[in-house]
Amino acid sequence: RVGMETFVRHYDLFNNKRISDLHALETLMLREPKFKASSCKTKVYKARRIIREGQVKCVLERVLKSNRVKQEVTLQAKDILLEIKNKCSII
Repeated sequence: RVGMETFVRHYDLFNNKRISDLHALETLMLREPKFKASSCKTKVYKARRIIREGQVKCVLERVLKSNRVKQEVTLQAKDILLEIKNKCSII
């Protein structure tokens, strides 16, 4: 699984379609050395599945309601959600 904090903190990586899964895995391992390779593989797969299935807003709204994430993660989630909403209003 991918945790809320990991999803938000590395959203830019997970959402970048130009980066292969392998490159995303390697980058996540460099950013988060405490994670094992198998864990990073799962996190990349799960995060990209959330994005592919259009569940990003739902996940970010859940992050905003959570009392278990750091304030900086909540603020980052708000920024991502605002960016998504702005993209939708332009179209």
